[in-house]
Amino acid sequence: MQRVFLVLLLMVLWTGLMSAEADTGATDKETVHIRPGRLYYTEDKMEMSEGVIIYKGEADERITASTGVYYQQENKALLKGEVVLEHAAGTINSAEMTALLAENRYIFTNGVTMEQELEDQTDFTLEARELVLNTNDDSFVAEGGVLIKHNNRVLKGDQVAYNDLVETLELTGNVLIEESDGDWIKCDQALFELKTDQFTAENNIELELKISSNS
Repeated sequence: MQRVFLVLLLMVLWTGLMSAEADTGATDKETVHIRPGRLYYTEDKMEMSEGVIIYKGEADERITASTGVYYQQENKALLKGEVVLEHAAGTINSAEMTALLAENRYIFTNGVTMEQELEDQTDFTLEARELVLNTNDDSFVAEGGVLIKHNNRVLKGDQVAYNDLVETLELTGNVLIEESDGDWIKCDQALFELKTDQFTAENNIELELKISSNS
């Protein structure tokens, strides 16, 4: 699951950009390539429009957006319009993305979708209103009508928190876990283990299970 979050590259790209501006002696390894269709530079920010592409060296991973603004004093970058992060495991899409560089936090907002292939070659897709990625520990929190599809199972919740260290999803608020055969479990909170597909449900649990006839 760790490679699912190669979005670490995003932090490297932007911090590389800051390093290139602050230190003219940056090595080729830290070179960041930015291709804006149009660039307007002022003392405290760079405004990019008419399409923005960001990538590092010859890496396959890249970030694209329609427009972008980089605020130098705040160490903050904003990307808008069909934001896409592409990497070896899949993509993250949203209408907007905010990079809080000093905190290593990246906030994808408005129509967030994540499509990944896990290490066991199963698909993992997520939809949410907002997704906050912390690259210090490769964790994320998604909020707002979160919908996850994984291994023929549907998971829903108001909020989902991913812990990369133990590869678990913690779902809270209006949780629904639905199996491919239609069986479902509702609860207030659930802890789902991606490695084993096992989960624990807690608080206000309700189940609906189909009963098979032995005759």
